[in-house]
Amino acid sequence: MDEKFRVAIPARFRDQLAKWGQSDLYAVARENHIVLFPQDAWEKFVERLLSEDNPPHNAQHYDYLRRQVALSGEICRLDSQGRIMLRPDQLQAAGVSKECQIFGNMRVLELWSPKAFEGMAQKALSQDENNLWLEIVQSL
Repeated sequence: MDEKFRVAIPARFRDQLAKWGQSDLYAVARENHIVLFPQDAWEKFVERLLSEDNPPHNAQHYDYLRRQVALSGEICRLDSQGRIMLRPDQLQAAGVSKECQIFGNMRVLELWSPKAFEGMAQKALSQDENNLWLEIVQSL
């Protein structure tokens, strides 16, 4: 990340965005990282967030998440050098500074501080999600 809070998006992901005919990313600060959504994934996320089908017992959680997205969300257009500019408040909220790690997580990118990324990766690799894995694979 440079002094103007610009982050270079990896060429592989920029190429995929171009194939999808998209040039914008939607950045949302989370507790310890920033999620970068391509437009189609963003639209699905917002649709789900606003859905009438959300369980009523989770209504307050959805309210909080909608507010969090509204407060920290930002449209980021790729510049001619394949960079996006993030807001300082997004970076601060996510605990991300000049040194950052970009992680491709299926349909989104995640921007982490190296220390937080290492902790997340260790935790993810140590979890036993065999039942969920089997459920998804068997549904294919």
